[in-house]
Amino acid sequence: MIESIGVEDLEPQHGAAMVGRCEAEQIGAFVGEAYGAVMTALSAQGLRPVGPPFVRYATGGEDGMDASGNAHVFGVTAGFPCAGPVAADGAVVPVTLQGGSAVVAMHVGAWTDMGAAYGAVAAFMAEHGLEPAGDPWETYLDGPEVEVHRTLLRAPCRAKA
Repeated sequence: MIESIGVEDLEPQHGAAMVGRCEAEQIGAFVGEAYGAVMTALSAQGLRPVGPPFVRYATGGEDGMDASGNAHVFGVTAGFPCAGPVAADGAVVPVTLQGGSAVVAMHVGAWTDMGAAYGAVAAFMAEHGLEPAGDPWETYLDGPEVEVHRTLLRAPCRAKA
């Protein structure tokens, strides 16, 4: 269920992440491995996350999602936001979550139902004369122990030309 949706102006956010390609059934294992590796790399550098974990999905190309969040193979970037740039450490690399205008939707429910959030974001963009301007990412506000999850979906956008 979409609890809220609107356009926000985001500041760019430094992060540390692992980047990979996964089929849908491999995403959970990849994300779990990535979060562990990122936490280890941050700790080794005397750093810690400054917010909840994220997963960014590639759009377009052979690893890209469609407007409803579907793909055969997903390009996945999974990690944590950081206060500043981090040094690469094995599979962990520095990343930046895009700043600027973004449609932001709060999804409340199972992570497996995120397709509805992507559909709502695509419909919102169409209704408001917007188009995608970068890869969307999900920020997980609750851990797996919570029965009803809250997930922020951020989708960079711009006015249609």
